[in-house]
Amino acid sequence: TQLQAVVEKIAGYCAAADIKPLPNISMPALPEVLPYPTELSAADEQGTFADIGIYDDPSSQYQGKISIDLEENNVIAIGSTQYGKTNLMMTMIRSLASIYTPTEVNMYIIDFGPSIIGNFKSLPHVGGVVTDKEDEKLKNLFKLLFNEIDDRKDKLLRANVSSFKSYKEAGYTDMPMIVLFVDNFTALKELYLSEEDFLMPICRNGLSVGISVVMANAHTQGIGYRYLSNFSKRIALYCNDSGEYSTVIEHCRVRPKDVVGRGVIELEKKVYEFQTYCSFAGNTEKNRVEIMDQFISKIVKRDGNQTARQIPMIPNVLTDRMLCTGFGATRENTYLVPIGVDYESLEVVSIDLLMAGAFATMGKETPESKMFLKTILTQLQTNLFASPTELYLVDSLTRSLKQYQKLGITEDYTIDPSEFIEYVNSIHAEMKNRYERANEEGIEILEDLPLKLVVVNGCEQINALCKNTSA
Repeated sequence: TQLQAVVEKIAGYCAAADIKPLPNISMPALPEVLPYPTELSAADEQGTFADIGIYDDPSSQYQGKISIDLEENNVIAIGSTQYGKTNLMMTMIRSLASIYTPTEVNMYIIDFGPSIIGNFKSLPHVGGVVTDKEDEKLKNLFKLLFNEIDDRKDKLLRANVSSFKSYKEAGYTDMPMIVLFVDNFTALKELYLSEEDFLMPICRNGLSVGISVVMANAHTQGIGYRYLSNFSKRIALYCNDSGEYSTVIEHCRVRPKDVVGRGVIELEKKVYEFQTYCSFAGNTEKNRVEIMDQFISKIVKRDGNQTARQIPMIPNVLTDRMLCTGFGATRENTYLVPIGVDYESLEVVSIDLLMAGAFATMGKETPESKMFLKTILTQLQTNLFASPTELYLVDSLTRSLKQYQKLGITEDYTIDPSEFIEYVNSIHAEMKNRYERANEEGIEILEDLPLKLVVVNGCEQINALCKNTSA
């Protein structure tokens, strides 16, 4: 047309004369694909922020970044399948991991969705990923979070503050922010929350102690007002049912474009359309997973040995390292010896050698039974100066205790039943002496005296003692 010819003529003249175009009178439309930014917000001591995308404010001709403070908000995202709910959660995880260290933010993931989010399990900030086939792991995660809520309430009480934010403002740094991600709430509710709802108390009580919940679901049906009322930050991605928008955000008249990652969000009591960052760019899912693995490797290298507290799981083989790092056991300066983990409560089981008096292990001699004794004696040897011990070994003809004969705490070793009887008489005399001293000088004098420990291997030694009427 004549108009097209004129425009082309003017455009060609301006290009040849190097005349730059004037700025547009309006902001460009939000892009349909928004690459993840190379620069993120710096860590803010006044909050824990996750950058999720760009919002558009046409009336003010402004487009700005959306950062959600997870110390102040639980977050729920509703949207139809394949419209970016999982990508939104992955963007938040990437943002938190990029800005904060595992000592500042810990994350746990309940992944009942497409499972790609589970690839974050190697991220140092992630304490565990639970799928729909891991019943025991899910129960243990809720136990961990409930115990954490109780422990944090006690810490806040001792610090004379009322909230996690106030606790941080007071200068305390021993409690990381915890973020629980739940992908596909409907599946979680149908499979595990129908009889007892473990998630609701966390949504209701978690924020005050630094535990935030980020939840995604395909629709609001079945969620209910009780849940929605605990989510102060609500996001509606594209929904096939237009009624969902006003359910998620009251009085919402904005309808997002039918684009993956496009949605609406309320900021400062106004509703805006926004576009989510693409968490990991790539032409195929395989390519995106490769880029994700590169990101995780970069974070692992940056954070070194820092890791989030793992979801406690009792393994087939429980090593000492697992006992200490995974369940919080300690072996320092004490006669309290951790020996295992209770299967139901997941709490460390310990033997107090000062209170136990006498105890026995029964059954066939196996590597596990030998490890039980080795655990006790190794801790006593390690804490020799802080927890002095005198060890007496009474062995059978198999001489399986001989390996401990040269321990620094070993006073004597024998396979002779008569010597065992002498040990018992000697220790009995020492016991009477200590009792008399404690009665005269006070029980405090016992603190400086060594623990006398007798280890007996074999029934024949016990039978000899029982038959001796003088012992």
